[in-house]
Amino acid sequence: MAADEGQVYYTDGSAIEKQTLGGHGFCTMLDGKWYDYAEQGAGQISNNRMEMLAAIRAIQHAKSIGQPVATIMSDSQYVIRSMTPKKSDLCAPDRAEYKRKKNVDLWTVLIAEASTMTVYFKYVKAHNGDPGNERADSLAVLAANQSR
Repeated sequence: MAADEGQVYYTDGSAIEKQTLGGHGFCTMLDGKWYDYAEQGAGQISNNRMEMLAAIRAIQHAKSIGQPVATIMSDSQYVIRSMTPKKSDLCAPDRAEYKRKKNVDLWTVLIAEASTMTVYFKYVKAHNGDPGNERADSLAVLAANQSR
């Protein structure tokens, strides 16, 4: 990642056992070492909600350490496509918003958090050997399983 992309965060969410248990997490490199964060899901549980919470917590962390720029690396097409509309969506704004019709409570928070700094959202393929993505996945699954 280029320096102008700021602090890079790998995020992931997990919902298991018929959407009754969930967790989310992120990891980032700080001073050459991994910094890990994992949290159990509460309230409404779905994989999309856990993915969104992971991105929210990563942005909040970036702000807490004074980072003006962050890159969210996520394997969630839901998050990535909703936060980075295609050029064609600019001609049809109603299409750009369609994925945000559910989970309005979390979209409100994610958009508000992202609007306070420069945030890039980038897709990373899941379970493809990317060390950051695999680590974030493990954190999310760990947090979900702690709910048992």
